[in-house]
Amino acid sequence: MNQQNRRVAFATAILMSAAATARSETGVVLERIASGLSRPVFITPAPGDDSRLFIVEQHTGRIKILNTADNSINAAPFLDIDGNATGNEQGVLGLAFHPDYANNGRFYVNLTASGGNGTTEIRQYQVSANPNVASTNFTRLLSYTQSDANHNAGWMAFNPALTPETTQYLYIAAGDGGAGNDTGSGHTEPGGNAQDITDNRLGKMLRIDVNGDDFPADANRNYAIPPTNPFVGATGDDEIWAYGLRNPWRNSFDRATGDLWIADVGQGQREEVNFQPAASAGGENYGWRVMEGTRCNRTGDPLPCNDPSFTPPVHEYNHDSSGGFSITGGYMYRGPIEAIQGQYFFTDYVSNNIWAFKYDGATKTEFAQWNSRLFTDAGSLANLSSFGEDNAGNVYLVSLDGEIHRMKSAVETARLVETGAEWKYLADGSNQMTAWRAADFDDGTWPSGPSQLGYGDNDEATTVPCGPSAPACTSNNFITTYFRHELTGNVDPSLVLSTTLEVVRDDGAAVYLNGQEVYRSSNLVANAAFDTPANPGSGDNELESVSLDPALLLPGRNVLAAEVHQSSATSSDISFDLRLSTIMRTPTPGDTNFDGVVDRTDAATLAAHYGLASGAMWIDGDFNADGMVNLADAAILQGHFTSALAASAATSVPEPASLVAAAIGICCILPRTLRRFAGRP
Repeated sequence: MNQQNRRVAFATAILMSAAATARSETGVVLERIASGLSRPVFITPAPGDDSRLFIVEQHTGRIKILNTADNSINAAPFLDIDGNATGNEQGVLGLAFHPDYANNGRFYVNLTASGGNGTTEIRQYQVSANPNVASTNFTRLLSYTQSDANHNAGWMAFNPALTPETTQYLYIAAGDGGAGNDTGSGHTEPGGNAQDITDNRLGKMLRIDVNGDDFPADANRNYAIPPTNPFVGATGDDEIWAYGLRNPWRNSFDRATGDLWIADVGQGQREEVNFQPAASAGGENYGWRVMEGTRCNRTGDPLPCNDPSFTPPVHEYNHDSSGGFSITGGYMYRGPIEAIQGQYFFTDYVSNNIWAFKYDGATKTEFAQWNSRLFTDAGSLANLSSFGEDNAGNVYLVSLDGEIHRMKSAVETARLVETGAEWKYLADGSNQMTAWRAADFDDGTWPSGPSQLGYGDNDEATTVPCGPSAPACTSNNFITTYFRHELTGNVDPSLVLSTTLEVVRDDGAAVYLNGQEVYRSSNLVANAAFDTPANPGSGDNELESVSLDPALLLPGRNVLAAEVHQSSATSSDISFDLRLSTIMRTPTPGDTNFDGVVDRTDAATLAAHYGLASGAMWIDGDFNADGMVNLADAAILQGHFTSALAASAATSVPEPASLVAAAIGICCILPRTLRRFAGRP
């Protein structure tokens, strides 16, 4: 088990050591590193430069520098391009730095030039003597006319998995020219632009060599043809690497394997993710306009639907709210967060759904929607136009609204109470006053059943009594029904970052955690008595979410109590269900103060609490979730102690008397550990 997985396992064990019905899963905290940008569509580093990231603004034509030390953005842009088109899908769309940028200062921009429907230009620029400012002079490498104003694509990249000794080529994503179904003026017939490999660069993945020039007589063609391109010497465009694409919007290379991921925006029913293995010789036909994903889109073209020459997507989704309507491609995560290694993250620009899955070249596994597992420290993740990646493999999420977030750290999300959980209930018209809310209240005689609880809607898992008029439930119904649930498992509040309560209720409700009110619906007055009806209102039978203070959770036993009030004695139905979720830390075992290292400060904390026999938490030194601080916890701390910091810690942290006392008590069992704790050789 690797270190990150050990962290998750230890933290999960402490938070939910015995919760049979709870479900936990890995989540990711995202740090907002930039805001206030104008339609950013890409972020990337220069090779070997870990101090800066370069942000592309689509319509302003500016490429801005973000300094990673403090997330500041330079006032002056790195490059300010004039003359780019500013239609919705036009503008400055791609940026790639030469693999040898540190020595030659060259980089490449993909933009739509203004005029007509726009012309895509691939330009080469040069940094000036000032590393934060580029020269505005450029060389036009390649250009091709767009038949319509949309489907400009625009992504470009060199394959980062290749070694410097390997010839590295520039890959360029080109859309099919726009309009719909790859038809109309400017679209080749029969077959459409994407299927035309004779003098047609639209609907393709192109590949060129920026280090040569095979066209010295042509001032607008300043590149060489890679000799291993699939159509070299054949009838077709020598630049084509793959074809059959509609609008490949944001693609990426797997920095570890060299595999190419292509996210292709669909027509009217499907969005798709295509995959090209690093070992490919190129020439794949991804099927558009004949196919839309694995769906037959058009018959009567030279190639029939499901022709065996087509390469199908490895993932697709429908145009609906559970899927989306316009895919934004992402990255295979290879950064420092071990818990999400090997996950390909991508999103949909319209629905804002975010997904991830693993893929080994043949089988897709662990597919999941990640919306509820991503937590931002500020801003939102709406309208994602792109992902990005830095030299360390950190992944960034770029919003067209002007924000950029970085995947910062893994957390564990856990459901302390899930919908469908077992609840005790009391529905007899009695006045329970307030004592029933307390954690130590005796509810041993109350009946129980799984949620949803209620009556009258025919969707209840447990039907509770309505009143004297049962089963008709048309008059004299009980105004208030009481519910109680004890959380199973040992909850450690010191590991909880945030807590979310979601309540389903009809009509009004109040919820208490360990006797303290944590939720009250807007239609139930404060201090409502047992016979106080709720006011008629909205929100019935919908999950209503509120954030709770994690400090309200107690070590060990926790009890939720809820009261549901009818709006009248003749109301025909009530409903109740609840979910309690947490986001928890996943620190290194032994790290009592969550500073990222296990050092003498943590050893001192363990020593101060050594011998605590019950109620211990992580911050006290209980790393194995047994409620005690003892030798087992000392051994865990030993296994993760940061010896490299011992010398500096010894000079900066005074040796606490409690640490010496602990050393005397257990030195016979862990002598080497305690010598290190005390800063002795």
